[in-house]
Amino acid sequence: MNLDIKIIVIIMVVIILLIITTVFGVLSYKKKQRLSKLDFLQNRIDTLKALPVQYLLNKVSLMPKSDETNLEFEKWVKIYKILSTEKGDVIKKELNTIEGLVYGRKFKDSSKHLVDLEKDINDYENQYNQLLNELTQATQIDVKNREELTNQKELFRNYKKMYKTNFDSYTPFNSAIERYFISIQDAFANIDLLLNESQVDKAKIKAANLDGELLMVKDILNNLPVILDELRKEIPTYYKNVEQRYNDVLNKKFHINHLNIPSRLKQLNNDIINALSKNHEVLLNDLHTIIKDSNLELNLISKELDEEIRCHEQLELGIQDLVGLCIDADKLCKSVNVELQKVNLKYYLFPNEEDNLNMETNLLFDCIMQKNDIVSQYQGNKFIASDLNKQTLKLIPRIKGLIMAFSAYEKHLDDLQADEKRLLDEHVNMLYIIKDCEARLRIMNLPILSQAYYQSIEECKEGVDQVDAYLKEHPLDIIKTKSLSSEVNENVYRLYDNSRNLLKTAQMAENTITFVNRYRSSYPEIETILTRSEIFFSNGEYTKSLSSAIEAVEFLYPEVKKELFDYRSLQLKQAPM
Repeated sequence: MNLDIKIIVIIMVVIILLIITTVFGVLSYKKKQRLSKLDFLQNRIDTLKALPVQYLLNKVSLMPKSDETNLEFEKWVKIYKILSTEKGDVIKKELNTIEGLVYGRKFKDSSKHLVDLEKDINDYENQYNQLLNELTQATQIDVKNREELTNQKELFRNYKKMYKTNFDSYTPFNSAIERYFISIQDAFANIDLLLNESQVDKAKIKAANLDGELLMVKDILNNLPVILDELRKEIPTYYKNVEQRYNDVLNKKFHINHLNIPSRLKQLNNDIINALSKNHEVLLNDLHTIIKDSNLELNLISKELDEEIRCHEQLELGIQDLVGLCIDADKLCKSVNVELQKVNLKYYLFPNEEDNLNMETNLLFDCIMQKNDIVSQYQGNKFIASDLNKQTLKLIPRIKGLIMAFSAYEKHLDDLQADEKRLLDEHVNMLYIIKDCEARLRIMNLPILSQAYYQSIEECKEGVDQVDAYLKEHPLDIIKTKSLSSEVNENVYRLYDNSRNLLKTAQMAENTITFVNRYRSSYPEIETILTRSEIFFSNGEYTKSLSSAIEAVEFLYPEVKKELFDYRSLQLKQAPM
């Protein structure tokens, strides 16, 4: 019994010891954890304090600053003072408070304070880093300003080296370029002085202006040798070639004084000399303008000389062509006028036709006078080739137009005579057709013809007589006669067609009656039909007579109707006109 109690006591003691050990272990772990967290936060604060913020502030305070940078610097000093004193002291005090709570085993309170402290340190760290970045950028601005100035100076040294290497290529503008160099050197000294006096804004303005001057010098150094080479070599060479061409043309006795080439060449040469003599300043645009104007003027002179040479070459052929055309036009004009006088009484002409011919004859006379003047100038060698060639080329189309007009008159007069002959032939032909129609009717000896048919013949005769009367009039009105002849001719041919059809119909009717007559006594129906057909024939109604006769044939031979009509159609087609 005593043994069991003893064991229970031992177990309870062991449990109590385990509980005490666990409690102390947990408390120790919490204490260790919070102290570790405090050390970590302390290290973060120590790291921030190790940042070169103070160094950068000192550096910024010593460097040249603009007005804006000065305001920023004052703000940075104030922020740094707040961070290093007020906020630093608050954080340090908070660290001590948390440390006391940890050692006092007030872990719950310490945890809450640790969360707040961590937020404060994060904010503190962000402000410190932002300040550091701004100070770093501020120091880099100064480095950048100095670096840009260094780059400008390097460019300037290269430009001077380039100038010395090609010194002769810039003559006569060397003194002007050297004055630009002196001006740029003074500008560099002024910028350095402004930076040293912390007048950064003014230094930036000067540096920006200096960029423009350096670009101008670069442009001058790169382009001036090419420009001068063109002004001193290429244009003078072109000038001499044009001048030589002018002298060659002049030696050929060409009249080219109106071009004023000597005075123009002299003016061009003076312009180049004046441009090169203004060497106190390099104005590339002015020099480019001189080059452009000089080339344009030399091109124009050369083109004008080419034009005079070309016109001289064309002029002789043009004058030959002009003289030949004038001879042809004059010959044709005289021929047409003579022919017009011949037909003037024979044919009726338009009221203005003779006036138009007179007007064009006068125009030809004026053209011949101009031609004579051109030939006279050419033979006397007193002409400007381009002007005389222009007059020649302008006159040639006018004379060609007159030749076309006279040719049209000639054709018109020829057409009048041809029309008269054609009308006479038509008149004879119409008479023949009318007589032929009458002769055919007499041969057929038909018992009777309709009054309309005789009236048609009489109308055609009257029309032919009227055409004959028109043809005998003097002057003959071709247009009026052609119109009447066309109308009468149409009536005559209509008479011819009607006559031919009438005769064919009558002949077919008579043949059909003869054919059916043999069956007359055999069929009473045939007797009746045939009698009716003969009555129609006697009354001059040949179409009805033929229809009745065919009716009789159909009675005898029903299938013959188609054959008879096919035969009739074939006969009409084969009949002579």
